[in-house]
Amino acid sequence: MEVLKIDQTIQFALDGEQRSVEQIQIAKRINYFLEKPDILTSDLQLQNAIRLINAATQINPKGAQLTSQLEKLSQLVQDAQTPIKVTIASDNLTDVAVYKVAKLGRFSTKELNLRPGTYVVVGARDGYQDVRQKIVIKAGQQPTHITIICKVKL
Repeated sequence: MEVLKIDQTIQFALDGEQRSVEQIQIAKRINYFLEKPDILTSDLQLQNAIRLINAATQINPKGAQLTSQLEKLSQLVQDAQTPIKVTIASDNLTDVAVYKVAKLGRFSTKELNLRPGTYVVVGARDGYQDVRQKIVIKAGQQPTHITIICKVKL
């Protein structure tokens, strides 16, 4: 930066300043995801993180700190994209749906592969009280098993 004080037209100094500003901005954006990894359960934020990784990969030279942050974010994105097996048990009488995923219908067991995030599973049956269960899928967790059965008669 001292060179710029002497002669503002020195191109390498201007280029260096521009690269520094770009690296600082990308590092701040990466830190945002590293500090709030749960936001990667949002499709929009996951896509933003992927675009950020692609942009950060293009920076040269990166430096040790930016490289380390980029590796951590890449791992978080990979974890957020890795589905976890969820087994849902029912009674072949209850209509089951997973909000924002699928209407599953009636069955005794179904297996789904769900990305980390929060899901609401609902069971409905004529003449019975609906049931609702919220499940939170965390990256790296073991397969989950839940049961959805409408049992309370109206």
